[in-house]
Amino acid sequence: MLREYDDDQKKVINYFRLRGRVPLQSQAWNVDRWIKLVTKHFVKELHLRFSYVAGVPRYRFPPASFDVGSLVVLSLSHCVLDQALVQEGRRFCCLKELSFSYVDLNELVTDLLSRCPSLVTLEFYRCENTQHTQLGDLTKPIKTVNIEF
Repeated sequence: MLREYDDDQKKVINYFRLRGRVPLQSQAWNVDRWIKLVTKHFVKELHLRFSYVAGVPRYRFPPASFDVGSLVVLSLSHCVLDQALVQEGRRFCCLKELSFSYVDLNELVTDLLSRCPSLVTLEFYRCENTQHTQLGDLTKPIKTVNIEF
């Protein structure tokens, strides 16, 4: 079990993956707690891989206290992007790879991409609410774009 210790030295977490069923709304706080803990420790790769459960709403990403400064890879499956992801002043300066699978993009992708100056790889697999996504205005070093619908 990952726990926080009271030493002054920050630990860097290179890779964190959470897999399982979409958490019930009453259990989402537990996922939020894990994400908050690993981002506090400068996680480089964050992978949330939830599986579909009929009748259960998707996990809303990110939690309110999400710190994005150290992320290099963000991969989400069966989530809904929350407006908090593109709140004022939030930038993904280190993010190089962004991957969404069965994610409700909530029409936030264009705004999100404008906050990712280092993005190299972008993947969408069967995502929803992509109608207003614009890739043409990007001045980023994107080298790979994969889209499957």
